[in-house]
Amino acid sequence: MTETSDEESITKELHAWFGLSAYYVQCFEVELVTLHILLTRIDNRSMKKGQLDDCEDILSAETLGKLLKRLGQKASVSTEFQTLFDTYLSKRNYLMHHFFFHNSDKLGSTEGLILMTEELKELAYLFKEANSVAMEMSKNVRQRLGISEKDVEQEIAEYVEQTKNKYRPK
Repeated sequence: MTETSDEESITKELHAWFGLSAYYVQCFEVELVTLHILLTRIDNRSMKKGQLDDCEDILSAETLGKLLKRLGQKASVSTEFQTLFDTYLSKRNYLMHHFFFHNSDKLGSTEGLILMTEELKELAYLFKEANSVAMEMSKNVRQRLGISEKDVEQEIAEYVEQTKNKYRPK
């Protein structure tokens, strides 16, 4: 392999890890929206599907910071979880707004690209953890509501099919 192809390969890996980190952040955000909807159902179990859909549309437009703030207003969040959520938010903002600028001095060398990739791997694992924490919280609320995992799987399958049809080229 030539030095150029080595650097191209490392650059591709760097961008792949950036993409994976962003993906896990988005999964975390989506799970927080789900958690909010579930908590809304606890407060108002008679809400109809259309009302829940409207709630989802509003929440999906919120920033991660606003979703986390709303969560703290809607549910009792322990200091430990609040600290975790603050870390997730700070790291998310760093990733999306500062990562490449902060590391711009490393872009010119193979060693720098490798260091950046390692940092992105750590961020990806952190955001994967964030999503797992939110998923566990959602699972606990679903159990409180009497929503089975089978119900969740069916709802997801219906949603995926609707989304495919909505965005399928005509």
